[in-house]
Amino acid sequence: MKTASYLSMLVRTHVRGTPVMPPAELDELKAVAGHLAAIGRQLRSLNAAAGEQEGAGVSSSDALLRDVGNAVENVRETVASVVRTNLISWECGNA
Repeated sequence: MKTASYLSMLVRTHVRGTPVMPPAELDELKAVAGHLAAIGRQLRSLNAAAGEQEGAGVSSSDALLRDVGNAVENVRETVASVVRTNLISWECGNA
């Protein structure tokens, strides 16, 4: 977002009394979502590799990897939702 657009959005939301997330924080959240996605991919590949080594049996480490992967994915989805919501509010002018 251009600086002038951000400043106009900041003034508009200040008048309305609704806060705007600063661009640096939004960029940081985007980076966190990317890192979480990478961690999730690594966990899935570890889980797949462990499953190939142990055959059809599901061990507690497989279940743990799956649970951690699901938790990481849930956090990633939440962060991505925050980013999407902020971007939409900036684009439509209704923060």
